[in-house]
Amino acid sequence: NRSSDLLEKVEFNDFSADRDWEMPTKDAAPINGLLRRYRSLLESTDFRPVVKIPYYLRYSPSISPTADLPQEVYAVELHLSESEHYEVVLDALVPYLSHLPDTKAPHFNVDLDFLPKQPLPSKFDVNASFTDVAGHSFSCPLAPLRLAFRSLFLPLFLPDDFLTREAKACARKQIFEELWTQIHENRAKTGSVGIESIQTLRGRRGNIEKDVFRCLTPFVVDLQDNFVSVAVFLPPRYHLLMKFQLEEELTRIALATDNWKILPHVSEFLQNI
Repeated sequence: NRSSDLLEKVEFNDFSADRDWEMPTKDAAPINGLLRRYRSLLESTDFRPVVKIPYYLRYSPSISPTADLPQEVYAVELHLSESEHYEVVLDALVPYLSHLPDTKAPHFNVDLDFLPKQPLPSKFDVNASFTDVAGHSFSCPLAPLRLAFRSLFLPLFLPDDFLTREAKACARKQIFEELWTQIHENRAKTGSVGIESIQTLRGRRGNIEKDVFRCLTPFVVDLQDNFVSVAVFLPPRYHLLMKFQLEEELTRIALATDNWKILPHVSEFLQNI
């Protein structure tokens, strides 16, 4: 059965995070009760942060249609296997794909929605089922989808009344600072899952700085001389906080997180930025 070669994934964009970037106002007055309001937002029953991953699918150009392989396929349903770290991913539907040279649908993209139970990378098997114009059914596996750790990075969420970019920037910086203090104070308590760590990156400052901003610009909450502060939200309710101290040949990174299980993945991410 050659149907397994019929469809192919064009591209898997494993990093999608974008927002207007604004630095906080220096010496901004602290917002009373901000961390309490932030925690209430995360604990509300209707707070379900979704990681959206664009998935591109096309009819493989290397395949020549035959009597056994249709040149037009309909109602392509993508089904992902289950993972212990994620809620079940809903099936996605691609209405039509074609091998015809003048087709208006050579490829199609859908957003796959992931709801993590733990912010950990995972691999999902993908299966596609579809029909041809005569109603015959086909099914084939596609390449596994590997959800990378950095795909889970989201900016800090804020209450709805922070409307301007400046207000959001100031709030994110304050949340970063208060979360760090809270993790530091709670780490010695029984049952705490928070942890602090120090890591280093060797390399010229200009190169490290370029790589940091290339990967982490949407999450920068403060920038002062040789220091860059980064706040990452990791669904469902965790955080990765980083302070980069940039020097000419060595960058020191102080880390704080409320989920110690992610630390090996943080180390791997930093070594590969």
